[in-house]
Amino acid sequence: MIKIRVNEGRMKKIEEKHWKWFWNNYNKTITRCIEAEEEEFYYKKYNEKTKKYDIEEKITDIEIKRFLSYINKTNAQSEPEILKIIIVGKLINEENKKESIRYITENILKKFPKIFCCQIQQSVKSFLKNKKIIMKNIKCSDRNNSNEFNKVKNCIKDYFKINKDILNIYVDTLDDINLKIDQINLTEKQVRNFNENTFIKFKYNGNEEFIQMQKILLNIFNYKLFTDEGKEEGDDWGAYSLLKELDITTCPYCNRNYIHTYIGKEGMCRADIDHFYPKSKYPFLAVSLYNFIPSCHTCNSSFKNVVDTFLLPHLYPYENEFDEEAKFKTSFYTGEDNKNEECEKDNVSQKKEEYDISYLLGNSDNFKIEIKPKDCESETGKKIQNSIDTFQLEELYNFHKDYVRELIKKAIIYNESRIDELYTQYPELFSSREEVLQMVVSNYICDEDLGKRPLSKLTKDICDELGLK
Repeated sequence: MIKIRVNEGRMKKIEEKHWKWFWNNYNKTITRCIEAEEEEFYYKKYNEKTKKYDIEEKITDIEIKRFLSYINKTNAQSEPEILKIIIVGKLINEENKKESIRYITENILKKFPKIFCCQIQQSVKSFLKNKKIIMKNIKCSDRNNSNEFNKVKNCIKDYFKINKDILNIYVDTLDDINLKIDQINLTEKQVRNFNENTFIKFKYNGNEEFIQMQKILLNIFNYKLFTDEGKEEGDDWGAYSLLKELDITTCPYCNRNYIHTYIGKEGMCRADIDHFYPKSKYPFLAVSLYNFIPSCHTCNSSFKNVVDTFLLPHLYPYENEFDEEAKFKTSFYTGEDNKNEECEKDNVSQKKEEYDISYLLGNSDNFKIEIKPKDCESETGKKIQNSIDTFQLEELYNFHKDYVRELIKKAIIYNESRIDELYTQYPELFSSREEVLQMVVSNYICDEDLGKRPLSKLTKDICDELGLK
Protein backbone atom coordinates (compact mmCIF):
# COMPACT_ATOMS: atom_id res chain seq x y z
CA MET A 1 0.00 0.00 0.00
CA ILE A 2 1.51 3.30 -1.18
CA LYS A 3 0.29 6.70 0.01
CA ILE A 4 -1.34 9.00 -2.57
CA ARG A 5 0.68 12.21 -2.61
CA VAL A 6 -0.85 15.24 -4.35
CA ASN A 7 0.27 18.84 -3.99
CA GLU A 8 -2.02 20.68 -1.54
CA GLY A 9 -2.58 23.61 -3.92
CA ARG A 10 -3.47 21.30 -6.81
CA MET A 11 -5.84 19.32 -4.58
CA LYS A 12 -7.63 22.54 -3.57
CA LYS A 13 -8.27 23.39 -7.25
CA ILE A 14 -9.52 19.83 -7.85
CA GLU A 15 -11.95 20.20 -4.93
CA GLU A 16 -13.31 23.46 -6.39
CA LYS A 17 -13.82 21.92 -9.86
CA HIS A 18 -15.46 18.82 -8.43
CA TRP A 19 -17.89 20.77 -6.26
CA LYS A 20 -18.81 23.08 -9.16
CA TRP A 21 -19.52 20.06 -11.39
CA PHE A 22 -21.65 18.36 -8.74
CA TRP A 23 -23.62 21.45 -7.69
CA ASN A 24 -24.49 22.25 -11.31
CA ASN A 25 -25.91 18.74 -11.89
CA TYR A 26 -27.52 18.57 -8.45
CA ASN A 27 -29.58 21.69 -9.15
CA LYS A 28 -30.79 20.12 -12.38
CA THR A 29 -31.77 16.94 -10.53
CA ILE A 30 -33.39 18.02 -7.27
CA THR A 31 -36.15 20.51 -6.54
CA ARG A 32 -36.74 21.33 -2.89
CA CYS A 33 -39.95 23.08 -1.80
CA ILE A 34 -39.47 24.42 1.71
CA GLU A 35 -42.45 26.82 1.58
CA ALA A 36 -44.98 23.99 1.74
CA GLU A 37 -46.48 22.95 5.07
CA GLU A 38 -44.48 19.78 4.76
CA GLU A 39 -41.14 19.97 2.97
CA GLU A 40 -41.33 18.39 -0.49
CA PHE A 41 -38.66 16.97 -2.80
CA TYR A 42 -38.84 16.27 -6.53
CA TYR A 43 -36.15 14.71 -8.69
CA LYS A 44 -35.50 14.31 -12.40
CA LYS A 45 -34.05 11.12 -13.83
CA TYR A 46 -30.96 11.40 -15.98
CA ASN A 47 -31.50 9.88 -19.44
CA GLU A 48 -28.23 8.34 -20.63
CA LYS A 49 -29.42 8.20 -24.26
CA THR A 50 -30.50 11.84 -24.57
CA LYS A 51 -27.96 13.11 -22.00
CA LYS A 52 -30.77 15.16 -20.45
CA TYR A 53 -32.86 15.15 -17.27
CA ASP A 54 -36.41 13.86 -17.79
CA ILE A 55 -39.76 14.67 -16.15
CA GLU A 56 -39.83 15.42 -12.42
CA GLU A 57 -41.05 12.81 -9.98
CA LYS A 58 -42.29 13.59 -6.50
CA ILE A 59 -40.60 11.75 -3.62
CA THR A 60 -43.31 10.50 -1.26
CA ASP A 61 -41.52 8.15 1.14
CA ILE A 62 -41.27 9.86 4.54
CA GLU A 63 -37.92 8.33 5.55
CA ILE A 64 -36.30 9.23 2.23
CA LYS A 65 -37.63 12.80 2.47
CA ARG A 66 -36.25 13.00 6.01
CA PHE A 67 -32.87 11.78 4.75
CA LEU A 68 -32.76 14.33 1.91
CA SER A 69 -33.72 17.07 4.34
CA TYR A 70 -30.84 16.00 6.59
CA ILE A 71 -28.13 16.12 3.92
CA ASN A 72 -29.48 19.46 2.62
CA LYS A 73 -29.08 21.26 5.98
CA THR A 74 -27.45 24.66 5.47
CA ASN A 75 -24.95 26.60 7.58
CA ALA A 76 -24.88 30.31 8.46
CA GLN A 77 -23.72 31.14 4.91
CA SER A 78 -26.71 29.24 3.48
CA GLU A 79 -24.43 26.55 2.04
CA PRO A 80 -25.55 22.89 2.11
CA GLU A 81 -22.93 22.03 4.71
CA ILE A 82 -23.38 18.26 5.00
CA LEU A 83 -23.79 17.85 1.25
CA LYS A 84 -20.58 19.76 0.57
CA ILE A 85 -18.63 17.68 3.07
CA ILE A 86 -19.97 14.52 1.40
CA ILE A 87 -18.76 15.71 -2.02
CA VAL A 88 -15.41 17.41 -1.28
CA GLY A 89 -14.78 16.83 2.43
CA LYS A 90 -11.98 14.57 3.56
CA LEU A 91 -12.81 10.99 4.45
CA ILE A 92 -10.95 11.46 7.73
CA ASN A 93 -10.50 14.98 9.09
CA GLU A 94 -8.12 14.88 12.04
CA GLU A 95 -8.54 18.61 12.75
CA ASN A 96 -12.34 18.52 12.91
CA LYS A 97 -13.95 15.10 13.16
CA LYS A 98 -17.45 16.50 12.50
CA GLU A 99 -16.31 17.69 9.07
CA SER A 100 -15.24 14.23 7.93
CA ILE A 101 -17.14 11.89 5.63
CA ARG A 102 -16.66 9.04 8.09
CA TYR A 103 -18.38 10.97 10.88
CA ILE A 104 -21.30 11.91 8.61
CA THR A 105 -21.65 8.34 7.32
CA GLU A 106 -21.70 7.01 10.88
CA ASN A 107 -24.45 9.50 11.79
CA ILE A 108 -26.48 8.59 8.71
CA LEU A 109 -26.38 4.89 9.60
CA LYS A 110 -27.55 5.72 13.12
CA LYS A 111 -30.28 8.18 12.13
CA PHE A 112 -31.78 6.19 9.22
CA PRO A 113 -31.56 2.49 10.15
CA LYS A 114 -34.74 1.48 8.28
CA ILE A 115 -33.28 2.75 5.02
CA PHE A 116 -29.80 1.28 5.39
CA CYS A 117 -30.55 -2.00 7.20
CA CYS A 118 -30.26 -3.90 3.89
CA GLN A 119 -26.67 -2.88 3.20
CA ILE A 120 -25.64 -3.41 6.84
CA GLN A 121 -26.99 -6.97 6.68
CA GLN A 122 -25.16 -7.57 3.41
CA SER A 123 -21.88 -6.37 4.90
CA VAL A 124 -22.14 -8.35 8.14
CA LYS A 125 -23.20 -11.55 6.37
CA SER A 126 -20.42 -11.18 3.81
CA PHE A 127 -17.86 -10.79 6.61
CA LEU A 128 -19.14 -13.85 8.49
CA LYS A 129 -19.30 -15.92 5.31
CA ASN A 130 -15.64 -15.13 4.65
CA LYS A 131 -14.68 -16.20 8.20
CA LYS A 132 -16.66 -19.42 7.79
CA ILE A 133 -14.60 -20.29 4.69
CA ILE A 134 -11.37 -19.63 6.63
CA MET A 135 -12.57 -21.84 9.52
CA LYS A 136 -13.48 -24.58 7.07
CA ASN A 137 -9.99 -24.44 5.52
CA ILE A 138 -8.39 -24.64 8.96
CA LYS A 139 -10.57 -27.62 9.86
CA CYS A 140 -9.64 -29.43 6.62
CA SER A 141 -5.90 -29.04 7.17
CA ASP A 142 -3.82 -31.54 9.14
CA ARG A 143 -1.68 -29.03 11.00
CA ASN A 144 -1.95 -27.91 14.64
CA ASN A 145 -4.68 -25.36 14.11
CA SER A 146 -6.04 -24.23 17.48
CA ASN A 147 -4.07 -20.95 17.43
CA GLU A 148 -5.23 -20.07 13.92
CA PHE A 149 -8.82 -20.90 14.81
CA ASN A 150 -8.66 -18.66 17.89
CA LYS A 151 -7.28 -15.84 15.75
CA VAL A 152 -10.35 -16.09 13.50
CA LYS A 153 -12.67 -16.02 16.51
CA ASN A 154 -10.87 -12.98 17.93
CA CYS A 155 -11.13 -11.29 14.55
CA ILE A 156 -14.93 -11.76 14.62
CA LYS A 157 -15.05 -10.36 18.15
CA ASP A 158 -13.00 -7.31 17.08
CA TYR A 159 -15.34 -6.69 14.16
CA PHE A 160 -18.41 -6.50 16.39
CA LYS A 161 -16.55 -4.54 19.07
CA ILE A 162 -15.29 -1.88 16.63
CA ASN A 163 -18.77 -1.42 15.12
CA LYS A 164 -20.73 -1.82 18.36
CA ASP A 165 -22.30 1.68 18.30
CA ILE A 166 -23.74 1.18 14.83
CA LEU A 167 -24.57 -2.53 14.96
CA ASN A 168 -26.38 -2.09 18.26
CA ILE A 169 -29.05 -0.20 16.30
CA TYR A 170 -29.42 -2.99 13.71
CA VAL A 171 -28.76 -6.24 15.58
CA ASP A 172 -30.97 -7.74 18.32
CA THR A 173 -28.45 -10.31 19.56
CA LEU A 174 -25.35 -8.12 19.86
CA ASP A 175 -25.03 -8.68 23.64
CA ASP A 176 -24.75 -12.44 23.06
CA ILE A 177 -22.21 -12.28 20.25
CA ASN A 178 -19.06 -12.96 22.30
CA LEU A 179 -20.72 -15.92 24.04
CA LYS A 180 -21.80 -17.36 20.69
CA ILE A 181 -18.28 -16.96 19.29
CA ASP A 182 -16.73 -18.68 22.33
CA GLN A 183 -19.09 -21.62 21.84
CA ILE A 184 -17.83 -22.33 18.31
CA ASN A 185 -15.59 -25.40 18.37
CA LEU A 186 -13.35 -26.68 15.61
CA THR A 187 -15.52 -29.64 14.64
CA GLU A 188 -16.93 -30.35 11.22
CA LYS A 189 -20.50 -29.99 12.49
CA GLN A 190 -19.82 -26.70 14.31
CA VAL A 191 -18.12 -25.16 11.28
CA ARG A 192 -20.86 -26.39 8.98
CA ASN A 193 -23.56 -25.00 11.29
CA PHE A 194 -21.85 -21.62 11.59
CA ASN A 195 -24.53 -19.98 9.48
CA GLU A 196 -24.41 -16.21 9.11
CA ASN A 197 -28.22 -16.13 8.85
CA THR A 198 -28.75 -17.72 12.28
CA PHE A 199 -25.67 -16.39 14.06
CA ILE A 200 -27.18 -12.91 14.36
CA LYS A 201 -30.72 -11.54 14.35
CA PHE A 202 -31.43 -8.20 12.67
CA LYS A 203 -34.12 -5.81 13.95
CA TYR A 204 -35.27 -4.70 10.50
CA ASN A 205 -36.32 -6.84 7.57
CA GLY A 206 -36.91 -6.08 3.92
CA ASN A 207 -34.88 -4.00 1.50
CA GLU A 208 -37.53 -2.10 -0.45
CA GLU A 209 -36.71 1.27 1.11
CA PHE A 210 -32.99 0.82 0.49
CA ILE A 211 -33.56 -0.11 -3.17
CA GLN A 212 -35.82 2.91 -3.63
CA MET A 213 -33.33 5.18 -1.86
CA GLN A 214 -30.42 3.71 -3.84
CA LYS A 215 -32.28 4.37 -7.10
CA ILE A 216 -32.85 8.02 -6.18
CA LEU A 217 -29.39 8.62 -4.72
CA LEU A 218 -27.49 7.01 -7.58
CA ASN A 219 -29.38 9.41 -9.83
CA ILE A 220 -28.52 12.43 -7.67
CA PHE A 221 -24.94 11.31 -6.98
CA ASN A 222 -24.53 10.23 -10.58
CA TYR A 223 -21.27 8.30 -10.96
CA LYS A 224 -22.18 7.14 -14.48
CA LEU A 225 -22.50 10.77 -15.53
CA PHE A 226 -19.14 11.52 -13.92
CA THR A 227 -17.38 8.74 -15.84
CA ASP A 228 -18.99 9.81 -19.14
CA GLU A 229 -17.81 13.42 -18.85
CA GLY A 230 -14.29 14.81 -19.10
CA LYS A 231 -13.31 12.70 -22.12
CA GLU A 232 -13.62 15.34 -24.83
CA GLU A 233 -12.25 18.81 -25.29
CA GLY A 234 -14.73 21.28 -23.85
CA ASP A 235 -15.87 18.96 -21.05
CA ASP A 236 -15.23 20.81 -17.81
CA TRP A 237 -14.96 17.87 -15.45
CA GLY A 238 -15.24 14.09 -15.23
CA ALA A 239 -13.29 10.93 -14.48
CA TYR A 240 -10.61 11.52 -17.13
CA SER A 241 -10.13 15.15 -16.06
CA LEU A 242 -9.78 14.17 -12.41
CA LEU A 243 -7.30 11.34 -13.03
CA LYS A 244 -5.23 13.49 -15.36
CA GLU A 245 -4.91 16.21 -12.72
CA LEU A 246 -4.17 13.76 -9.89
CA ASP A 247 -1.39 12.27 -12.06
CA ILE A 248 -1.04 9.05 -10.06
CA THR A 249 1.04 6.56 -12.05
CA THR A 250 0.86 3.29 -10.09
CA CYS A 251 -1.92 1.53 -8.20
CA PRO A 252 -1.68 2.61 -4.54
CA TYR A 253 -3.32 -0.62 -3.34
CA CYS A 254 -0.84 -3.11 -4.83
CA ASN A 255 2.02 -1.04 -6.32
CA ARG A 256 2.22 -3.67 -9.09
CA ASN A 257 0.54 -1.98 -12.08
CA TYR A 258 0.80 1.31 -13.95
CA ILE A 259 -2.42 3.36 -14.09
CA HIS A 260 -1.56 6.22 -16.47
CA THR A 261 -4.28 8.40 -17.98
CA TYR A 262 -4.12 8.92 -21.75
CA ILE A 263 -6.52 10.64 -24.16
CA GLY A 264 -5.68 10.29 -27.85
CA LYS A 265 -7.40 10.70 -31.19
CA GLU A 266 -7.70 6.95 -31.72
CA GLY A 267 -8.44 5.88 -28.16
CA MET A 268 -7.99 6.51 -24.47
CA CYS A 269 -7.23 4.74 -21.22
CA ARG A 270 -7.37 5.52 -17.53
CA ALA A 271 -7.22 3.90 -14.12
CA ASP A 272 -10.22 2.27 -12.53
CA ILE A 273 -11.78 4.40 -9.81
CA ASP A 274 -12.40 2.36 -6.68
CA HIS A 275 -14.95 3.62 -4.17
CA PHE A 276 -13.18 3.14 -0.85
CA TYR A 277 -16.63 2.89 0.75
CA PRO A 278 -18.58 0.93 -1.92
CA LYS A 279 -21.21 2.96 -3.78
CA SER A 280 -23.53 -0.08 -3.81
CA LYS A 281 -23.72 0.13 0.00
CA TYR A 282 -23.23 3.89 0.43
CA PRO A 283 -24.89 5.44 -2.65
CA PHE A 284 -24.64 8.96 -1.18
CA LEU A 285 -20.83 8.62 -1.48
CA ALA A 286 -20.89 7.62 -5.17
CA VAL A 287 -19.24 10.87 -6.34
CA SER A 288 -17.37 11.87 -3.15
CA LEU A 289 -13.95 13.09 -4.22
CA TYR A 290 -12.03 11.57 -1.32
CA ASN A 291 -13.92 8.29 -1.66
CA PHE A 292 -12.31 7.89 -5.11
CA ILE A 293 -9.14 5.77 -5.14
CA PRO A 294 -7.42 5.51 -8.57
CA SER A 295 -6.49 1.84 -8.86
CA CYS A 296 -5.71 -0.98 -11.25
CA HIS A 297 -8.49 -3.20 -12.58
CA THR A 298 -7.18 -6.22 -10.67
CA CYS A 299 -7.40 -4.55 -7.26
CA ASN A 300 -10.71 -2.81 -7.96
CA SER A 301 -12.71 -5.55 -9.67
CA SER A 302 -11.01 -8.85 -8.87
CA PHE A 303 -10.26 -8.38 -5.19
CA LYS A 304 -11.79 -5.39 -3.41
CA ASN A 305 -15.10 -5.39 -5.26
CA VAL A 306 -17.71 -4.50 -2.58
CA VAL A 307 -15.70 -5.22 0.60
CA ASP A 308 -17.18 -2.85 3.18
CA THR A 309 -14.14 -0.89 4.41
CA PHE A 310 -16.36 1.24 6.64
CA LEU A 311 -17.20 -1.73 8.90
CA LEU A 312 -13.96 -3.61 8.19
CA PRO A 313 -11.14 -1.03 8.48
CA HIS A 314 -8.41 -0.99 5.82
CA LEU A 315 -5.52 1.37 5.21
CA TYR A 316 -6.79 4.48 3.41
CA PRO A 317 -4.30 5.54 0.69
CA TYR A 318 -4.83 9.30 1.12
CA GLU A 319 -3.77 8.97 4.77
CA ASN A 320 -1.83 5.72 5.22
CA GLU A 321 0.79 3.43 3.68
CA PHE A 322 2.75 0.37 4.76
CA ASP A 323 5.94 2.39 5.36
CA GLU A 324 7.97 0.72 8.13
CA GLU A 325 4.85 -0.87 9.65
CA ALA A 326 4.88 -3.68 7.06
CA LYS A 327 7.91 -4.75 5.05
CA PHE A 328 8.48 -7.34 2.35
CA LYS A 329 11.03 -10.02 3.16
CA THR A 330 12.26 -13.32 1.76
CA SER A 331 12.71 -16.59 3.64
CA PHE A 332 13.30 -20.31 3.17
CA TYR A 333 10.53 -22.80 2.63
CA THR A 334 10.38 -25.05 5.69
CA GLY A 335 8.67 -28.28 6.68
CA GLU A 336 5.86 -26.22 8.19
CA ASP A 337 5.14 -24.68 4.77
CA ASN A 338 4.74 -28.15 3.28
CA LYS A 339 2.26 -29.03 6.03
CA ASN A 340 0.28 -25.87 5.43
CA GLU A 341 0.31 -25.82 1.63
CA GLU A 342 -2.58 -27.84 0.24
CA CYS A 343 -4.24 -27.98 -3.14
CA GLU A 344 -7.76 -26.54 -2.79
CA LYS A 345 -9.33 -28.95 -5.30
CA ASP A 346 -7.95 -32.33 -4.39
CA ASN A 347 -6.35 -31.70 -0.99
CA VAL A 348 -2.92 -32.83 -2.27
CA SER A 349 0.11 -31.03 -0.83
CA GLN A 350 2.34 -29.08 -3.21
CA LYS A 351 5.83 -29.96 -1.99
CA LYS A 352 8.41 -27.18 -1.72
CA GLU A 353 12.15 -27.77 -1.56
CA GLU A 354 13.14 -26.93 1.99
CA TYR A 355 16.12 -24.76 3.03
CA ASP A 356 17.45 -24.39 -0.51
CA ILE A 357 20.53 -22.20 0.02
CA SER A 358 20.93 -21.60 -3.74
CA TYR A 359 18.21 -18.97 -3.46
CA LEU A 360 20.69 -16.86 -1.45
CA LEU A 361 22.70 -16.55 -4.67
CA GLY A 362 19.64 -15.77 -6.77
CA ASN A 363 19.75 -19.18 -8.47
CA SER A 364 16.51 -20.71 -7.22
CA ASP A 365 12.80 -20.00 -6.83
CA ASN A 366 12.63 -22.12 -3.69
CA PHE A 367 11.91 -19.26 -1.34
CA LYS A 368 8.86 -17.25 -0.31
CA ILE A 369 8.09 -13.55 -0.31
CA GLU A 370 6.21 -12.45 2.79
CA ILE A 371 4.67 -9.24 4.06
CA LYS A 372 3.33 -8.98 7.59
CA PRO A 373 2.41 -6.11 9.94
CA LYS A 374 5.08 -5.25 12.49
CA ASP A 375 2.44 -5.23 15.24
CA CYS A 376 -0.48 -7.53 14.38
CA GLU A 377 -2.50 -6.51 17.46
CA SER A 378 -2.36 -2.74 16.99
CA GLU A 379 -5.14 -0.82 15.22
CA THR A 380 -2.79 -0.03 12.34
CA GLY A 381 -1.57 -3.63 12.21
CA LYS A 382 -5.14 -4.92 11.84
CA LYS A 383 -5.84 -2.45 9.03
CA ILE A 384 -2.64 -3.55 7.30
CA GLN A 385 -3.57 -7.23 7.59
CA ASN A 386 -7.06 -6.54 6.21
CA SER A 387 -5.49 -4.75 3.24
CA ILE A 388 -3.01 -7.60 2.65
CA ASP A 389 -5.82 -10.17 2.79
CA THR A 390 -8.29 -8.24 0.60
CA PHE A 391 -5.79 -7.56 -2.18
CA GLN A 392 -4.06 -10.95 -1.70
CA LEU A 393 -0.69 -9.22 -1.76
CA GLU A 394 1.44 -12.13 -0.50
CA GLU A 395 0.02 -14.48 -3.13
CA LEU A 396 0.48 -11.96 -5.96
CA TYR A 397 3.96 -10.86 -4.95
CA ASN A 398 5.18 -14.45 -5.03
CA PHE A 399 4.80 -14.19 -8.82
CA HIS A 400 7.72 -11.72 -8.75
CA LYS A 401 10.46 -14.08 -7.59
CA ASP A 402 12.43 -13.56 -10.82
CA TYR A 403 12.59 -9.85 -9.98
CA VAL A 404 13.80 -10.58 -6.42
CA ARG A 405 16.40 -13.03 -7.74
CA GLU A 406 17.86 -10.22 -9.87
CA LEU A 407 18.00 -7.97 -6.80
CA ILE A 408 19.85 -10.71 -4.88
CA LYS A 409 22.48 -10.96 -7.64
CA LYS A 410 22.81 -7.18 -7.87
CA ALA A 411 23.37 -7.01 -4.10
CA ILE A 412 26.24 -9.50 -4.46
CA ILE A 413 27.84 -7.60 -7.36
CA TYR A 414 27.16 -4.02 -6.28
CA ASN A 415 28.35 -3.91 -2.70
CA GLU A 416 28.67 -0.63 -0.81
CA SER A 417 32.22 0.11 -1.99
CA ARG A 418 31.28 -0.58 -5.64
CA ILE A 419 28.38 1.89 -5.45
CA ASP A 420 30.70 4.51 -3.88
CA GLU A 421 33.19 3.86 -6.69
CA LEU A 422 30.56 4.40 -9.42
CA TYR A 423 29.42 7.63 -7.79
CA THR A 424 33.00 8.95 -7.65
CA GLN A 425 33.88 7.68 -11.13
CA TYR A 426 30.88 9.26 -12.94
CA PRO A 427 30.15 12.64 -11.31
CA GLU A 428 28.66 13.93 -14.59
CA LEU A 429 26.03 11.11 -14.57
CA PHE A 430 24.91 11.07 -10.94
CA SER A 431 23.96 14.03 -8.73
CA SER A 432 23.77 11.81 -5.63
CA ARG A 433 24.76 8.37 -4.41
CA GLU A 434 21.06 7.53 -4.25
CA GLU A 435 20.84 7.97 -8.04
CA VAL A 436 23.53 5.32 -8.47
CA LEU A 437 21.55 2.87 -6.36
CA GLN A 438 18.36 3.74 -8.27
CA MET A 439 20.17 2.94 -11.54
CA VAL A 440 21.49 -0.35 -10.15
CA VAL A 441 18.10 -1.65 -8.99
CA SER A 442 16.15 0.04 -11.84
CA ASN A 443 13.58 1.44 -9.44
CA TYR A 444 12.84 4.17 -6.92
CA ILE A 445 13.77 3.48 -3.32
CA CYS A 446 13.01 6.85 -1.70
CA ASP A 447 9.79 6.89 0.38
CA GLU A 448 8.27 9.91 -1.39
CA ASP A 449 8.94 8.35 -4.83
CA LEU A 450 7.53 4.86 -4.22
CA GLY A 451 4.32 5.64 -6.11
CA LYS A 452 6.15 6.47 -9.33
CA ARG A 453 6.98 2.95 -10.49
CA PRO A 454 5.60 -0.58 -9.91
CA LEU A 455 7.29 -2.85 -7.34
CA SER A 456 9.13 0.08 -5.75
CA LYS A 457 8.06 -0.85 -2.18
CA LEU A 458 9.20 -4.44 -2.75
CA THR A 459 12.50 -3.14 -4.18
CA LYS A 460 13.15 -0.84 -1.24
CA ASP A 461 12.40 -3.50 1.39
CA ILE A 462 14.41 -6.27 -0.28
CA CYS A 463 17.34 -3.89 -0.77
CA ASP A 464 17.20 -3.12 2.96
CA GLU A 465 17.12 -6.87 3.72
CA LEU A 466 20.11 -7.52 1.45
CA GLY A 467 22.12 -4.54 2.73
CA LEU A 468 22.06 -2.93 -0.72
CA LYS A 469 22.33 0.69 0.42
